[in-house]
Amino acid sequence: MREQHARIAELLDRLDGEVAAWRGGGTAAHGERVAGTLDEIRGSLFSHLGQEEDIAPVAAVTLSQEEWDLMGQHGMAETPKDKLLMQLGAILDGLDPEERKHFLKNVPAPARLLWALLGRRKYAQAKRELYADLSSA
Repeated sequence: MREQHARIAELLDRLDGEVAAWRGGGTAAHGERVAGTLDEIRGSLFSHLGQEEDIAPVAAVTLSQEEWDLMGQHGMAETPKDKLLMQLGAILDGLDPEERKHFLKNVPAPARLLWALLGRRKYAQAKRELYADLSSA
């Protein structure tokens, strides 16, 4: 799993550079590189997430609440602070309204306030830009 995480992080770093070049007036070749890296990310994620789904039911009955909490704390500590609201947006985006409501109950009050005041709009703008870039490709 760690190797898969490292590989996905490597691909995301590569994608950042490729998207910057593409946005800077890139050619069709730049777009092809972006698309190729996205395909690699997709394949890596499908494989990885499938394995995580296999692990989750075992972990649910094996790990204590304290261990689950430590995993969450570790994830928060490893996520750059300037990416936390985007990560929260991506998580919430994948939930139905009832799940979203339940999830947000467990988010600390200051983070919920930041999400309401800044994060929601920032995430929506980033998502609009992403989809606009993809539709113009």
